[in-house]
Amino acid sequence: MSNFNPDSELIREFFERLADNIRNESIAQGRVATGRTIDSIQTLITTSIGAQLRADANIIRTEYGTSPKEAQEQSYSSLVDALIEWMAAKGLRLNPYALAHSLRKRGSRLYQQGGQSGVLSNFIREDNINDFSEKLATKYLRETASLLFP
Repeated sequence: MSNFNPDSELIREFFERLADNIRNESIAQGRVATGRTIDSIQTLITTSIGAQLRADANIIRTEYGTSPKEAQEQSYSSLVDALIEWMAAKGLRLNPYALAHSLRKRGSRLYQQGGQSGVLSNFIREDNINDFSEKLATKYLRETASLLFP
């Protein structure tokens, strides 16, 4: 039996803060239309020392945009339907067929600008992971010291 406190709460807090930051940044940048993508972001605690951040596959498009290849992989009719829904949610009045053609030829504006919106990359960074790892390491050192030197 271990004398160490479970870290699941510390891990949960880190991942929930990460999820909240991504949601807030998506909203701040105006990258939310229907809300389904940011609503899909969730923290899953896998073990007492592990977790995952899960989201709809479209979350990656909030960071990098949609490439022509990605637009071409979707059937034309489903792409047009998705664009009609997106435009309605955004309150836009555009020609969905022309937009679908443009997406398939050039990709989204974000893609054309090189991606890196910051919705994900501002928060999922090596230094953030290292800071969190340092907090865990400090916690373990303190607990170990308290066991060795009561």
